[in-house]
Amino acid sequence: MQRLVRLLVLMLLNGLWACVYAAQPLVLDEGLERQDLSPFLFALEDPASGMTIDDVRRSFAAGAFSPVDRSKSFNKGYTKSAWWLAFQVRTGSGAANRHLHWLLEVANPTLDSIALYRPGANTPTPAGDRLPFSERPLRHINFVFPLSDSGTGAATVFVRVQNEGTLLVPLVLWSPEAFAESSRLTYAGQAAYFGALLAMLIYNALLWLSLRERVYLEYVLYVAFLGIGLGAANGMAAQFFWPDSTWLVHFSYFGFGPAGVFVTQFARSFLNTRTTSVWLDRSLIGVGIASAASTLMAAISYQTAGLMVSASLIMAMLLSGWAGIYSLTHKVPGGRLYLASWSVFLVFAMMLPLRNFGLVANNVLSAFGVQIGSLAEMMLLSFALAARINHIRAEKVNAQQAALDAQAQLVVNLRESEQVLEQRVAQRTELLEQANRLLSAMSITDDLTGIANRRHFEDALAAEWKRMQRLGQPLALAMIDIDWFKKYNDHYGHQAGDACLVAVAGVLAASIGRSGDLVARYGGEEFVFIAPATQVSNALAMGQKICDALSAKDLPHVQSAFGRVTASIGVAAIVPSEEGGAALLLKHADEALYQAKAEGRNRVVLYQAEDSIYPLL
Repeated sequence: MQRLVRLLVLMLLNGLWACVYAAQPLVLDEGLERQDLSPFLFALEDPASGMTIDDVRRSFAAGAFSPVDRSKSFNKGYTKSAWWLAFQVRTGSGAANRHLHWLLEVANPTLDSIALYRPGANTPTPAGDRLPFSERPLRHINFVFPLSDSGTGAATVFVRVQNEGTLLVPLVLWSPEAFAESSRLTYAGQAAYFGALLAMLIYNALLWLSLRERVYLEYVLYVAFLGIGLGAANGMAAQFFWPDSTWLVHFSYFGFGPAGVFVTQFARSFLNTRTTSVWLDRSLIGVGIASAASTLMAAISYQTAGLMVSASLIMAMLLSGWAGIYSLTHKVPGGRLYLASWSVFLVFAMMLPLRNFGLVANNVLSAFGVQIGSLAEMMLLSFALAARINHIRAEKVNAQQAALDAQAQLVVNLRESEQVLEQRVAQRTELLEQANRLLSAMSITDDLTGIANRRHFEDALAAEWKRMQRLGQPLALAMIDIDWFKKYNDHYGHQAGDACLVAVAGVLAASIGRSGDLVARYGGEEFVFIAPATQVSNALAMGQKICDALSAKDLPHVQSAFGRVTASIGVAAIVPSEEGGAALLLKHADEALYQAKAEGRNRVVLYQAEDSIYPLL
């Protein structure tokens, strides 16, 4: 309990000491080199932005101003109000302290409007990023105003500030010598940072032109827009990038928006989230869209866009950090360096948006943390990209070697299988030839009787016609028809009819036995035979032999006039010539067959015609 009481008393004494200290004016003397004005500041809000300097002085005299927290710079985050800041100064006594000069620095280059009212002056000295750089009181990345001593009495300096972005007003009073030394270090640091950034940008741009890897282009664009945003945040853009364009100076801060877009796209390409993690890929796309929307919002509301940029930057950095953890756990090439880069960047870069929201004090880490972290991050990301490319190259080499090994094994397998294939081809060829021979025989054989079919007969007749024409030899042809075969079928049935056809075919095959002769089934109960180089008398004898053999077979046929199966035969024989053709010979044999039927059947009849163009033999 006693410890608690002591703590409360100590806090109360500290608060009283702060109020007493803040109420005292700042003494300006030769020993002052640098003084943060936060302990000496008083602030008054002007919501309507309509107060004049006279109104402000009366308000200050009436005690309407409130002391500023001495532990951190004046920071109201995002606000639409104008604010008046006041501090009192008093020149130290002694003749040696007369006619001294100091410099008042407002170390926030993104402020839109600043107006400095010196003691007793009603005309302000203006500054802000809405004015050209050439109109600044002192050519510097920050806003710097000269101040001089005002006698031994206390004098009040008023500063009116207004900003569409975050209203952070760090006020520092410098001696000219100390300010010059600090500025040299500041410019040297900024030059080193942007020089390193430009070197990495050019190097990776050349890599992209050489490799055509999309991830390098996204990295280059991320670095470029990050540099633009940081150039606006630290004043380098206003002095060196585009000093004559107040519009670009004012809006180049939103380079952080496209930087958020391209850093999320870089993470997608580097981690290949399109195929490895759907939820992470969609999250990165969502943050990228939010970053793009915040940039577009700047055309509608600068302040809303500033809030959105800060929020989207925080989301982009946190998600990219989580992506780094994902890259490590899923063993992505370069994943360790990727995680290390974002870890370093997050530690430093989170200070800027937190400062913009007024959550942390303005100091070296919050003011330059993004530059420190981004420089380390971009270097580590370059190493991560190099590791990724080396891994890809190693995979290509391994894949090529595997392909060569597979090709060699394939050659061995092909050689082994070639012999087996040749054996199989020889076997299949033999089987195919056998099948072709069988198919050929089936195509020229009548299925029922086993003798030649009509197609084979027509081919053979055409061939023999040409051959006998060349030799000048006679060609005999006979048409054979079973007598009253329809009645046979009707009486005995079709199965018996088929058996009868088979028996007749057997008689024909046995009766016509020369090697050049051909017996064929012409269709239904009709048969034919061809006898090359055969005289008429011999052809008639061959036909009669068939009739005799069929009668000797004595196949019963109760519907026949002869009581057995008989046949009628028409014979035609000629020496082929160029006139006419084999079809006419077939016609004559058919006419002789009808004549045999007309004369009583069971006989052989020779075709004879006086006007025939073929000589009969």
